[in-house]
Amino acid sequence: MSCVDKTMLTSEKNENDQPQICKDALVHFCDEKHKNIKTSAIKKYNILLEPREIISNLSFIQGKNNILLDYRYFKCFVPEQDYDNVFQYFFNLIKKVLEKNDSFNIHVYIKSLAISDLDKYYSFISKISQIMKDAFPDKLGKCYIYNASFIFAQLVKIIAKFVDKKTQEKIQLIDE
Repeated sequence: MSCVDKTMLTSEKNENDQPQICKDALVHFCDEKHKNIKTSAIKKYNILLEPREIISNLSFIQGKNNILLDYRYFKCFVPEQDYDNVFQYFFNLIKKVLEKNDSFNIHVYIKSLAISDLDKYYSFISKISQIMKDAFPDKLGKCYIYNASFIFAQLVKIIAKFVDKKTQEKIQLIDE
């Protein structure tokens, strides 16, 4: 399935009672076209993308209320001076989804996220977290995190112990 078909994907449930959108998101995230989106390959093959291509692969709406976010594009192509633009784009996607829906789901692909990246992107992550709480309280349906590293998954489990049960139920880790 090509990425062009992403708006035609469904959000029906499958036999495992996991939303079909999760399987569709994994198909997108694992698509061959994204294979070399890692810092070493970008330098080695001198991969250059137009800003429009970066932003459209970084985050987009799929289905009626799902927002996919591919961390690889953020890490590899978004310089710090563009964080506000990316933030505004993401904020506008959420607003667009909420124009027609009561809630939204986020699907985040973080396979290449290292613990050291959390420190590097702390201000950006904090800004998104704060705006989610302030501008969109109780609007997040689910947050699906794809291909988290073992350490990151353990960190999420530890943090979950300090978060209320309602919020815990909104976060789901998914592996390939």
